[in-house]
Amino acid sequence: MAWGGQYEGRLPMGLRVASAVAGVVIYPLAIFLILEAGGVTDFDFVPDVGPVGMWVFAGLFGVGALLNLLSRSKAERVWAPVSMIIAVCCGIVAAGL
Repeated sequence: MAWGGQYEGRLPMGLRVASAVAGVVIYPLAIFLILEAGGVTDFDFVPDVGPVGMWVFAGLFGVGALLNLLSRSKAERVWAPVSMIIAVCCGIVAAGL
């Protein structure tokens, strides 16, 4: 399902490293930033991204949903609605800030 479904079996080392960085650093950071912007958390170590940052997240997840839809991998296309829902939620938070 990863990286457009273009690799069968193991991903090449570079893509495995990129996936690990995304899963351990980028996505958790995005979660903290989104929860902070939505007022769900109040951590001192998380900066406020404001409405502009939330619109950026909405756009990125929207593009991700489109790319999931365009994937040759049936399994990856399943994630398109999930990405779109996250994009819409980020847009709602951005509009309310």
